[in-house]
Amino acid sequence: MKRYIRSAVNESRTSDFEIRDGVLLKYRGTAKNVVVPDGVSEIGKYAFYEYDKTSDIERIVLPESLTRIDDYAFMNCKKLKDVIIPDGVEYLSGFYGCSSIKSIEIPRSVKTIGDHAFTLCTKLIDASLPDSVSSIGYAAFMDCKNLVNVNITDNVQYIGTGAFAGCSRLNSKDEQEIESLSARNNRYSDEGTSKVSSKETSIMYSDIK
Repeated sequence: MKRYIRSAVNESRTSDFEIRDGVLLKYRGTAKNVVVPDGVSEIGKYAFYEYDKTSDIERIVLPESLTRIDDYAFMNCKKLKDVIIPDGVEYLSGFYGCSSIKSIEIPRSVKTIGDHAFTLCTKLIDASLPDSVSSIGYAAFMDCKNLVNVNITDNVQYIGTGAFAGCSRLNSKDEQEIESLSARNNRYSDEGTSKVSSKETSIMYSDIK
């Protein structure tokens, strides 16, 4: 059953949140500070994305009930600076093109970093991964050109192609771990950790034009 819920912040209206069976399908408000209602367990694909305009959202607080943030959920929220992700989230993605985020605290409940999770988060410096993370998706941190710390641990079993492409400032320890993991798993060539084809790049970038 579809329902609409009022957020805890004054700027939001009842119709701002479109929710179905615990999944936030669409946010239609204009508030700069957004608190997602309790009871939401999943932020759906493109829930905060608007093709024809740039979101004004600067801060988002997510509920304790949340377990999943889908790919592209906050895509192109270029003014977003502050996100509070609760413990309990297991699948983390959705911040493609959020170019104002400088750091993000990833809770210890997270097991998977999804495809394109932080692609083009160009101001992101620190995204230290907890020991719980075992999988990092395709192009997950692609073109995070200021990223320094990710803290690749021995628990990471898979890193997708191009996950750290364009991350030219990564510290040497993380670079070594990425190269070592790629060799152990034989998932992709060493070149794949730093490069993707021009065709792949053009397809990804076309999403945020």
